[in-house]
Amino acid sequence: MFLVETELKSTAGKGTGVFTKQPIKKASIVANFLADVSFYLSEQTYNTIQVTNEIVRKTACRWIGNSFLAKTFVGNDEYINHSEDPNCIYVFGTLVAKKNIYTDEELTVDYSTILSASDHFAFVDSLTGKPVDGLPWKEAMEKMCRDYLELIASVD
Repeated sequence: MFLVETELKSTAGKGTGVFTKQPIKKASIVANFLADVSFYLSEQTYNTIQVTNEIVRKTACRWIGNSFLAKTFVGNDEYINHSEDPNCIYVFGTLVAKKNIYTDEELTVDYSTILSASDHFAFVDSLTGKPVDGLPWKEAMEKMCRDYLELIASVD
């Protein structure tokens, strides 16, 4: 669930993206994915059922450790695109602004902390050409914590 006003728009090379309709201050919570969770999955279960279940494939994201969150419906948050230099960070089910974000700016996040390390649907970044894979759960947890601590340290 977004805590800011957003809209879906076409974005070059990525299809559809989520764009903010208002400015967002650095370190603000942008979305809380826990609010819309329908069920929780182990990483092993997620990897198995994502192949045949499109809704799980589109909605599931890493939560804590090897646990994933998923929904029974596709919402706007499923259209947040990956970026090697994102303007948001993902921290345990919450999306936080990594910098000041301006009205009509696309919201982006690094998918390495969201995807499974064995994700069947890993992809190639449209801008860099680099593969985008999930990190193993322990590395994903370390990255989430490090990113959040760096953000907090940078705020006045």
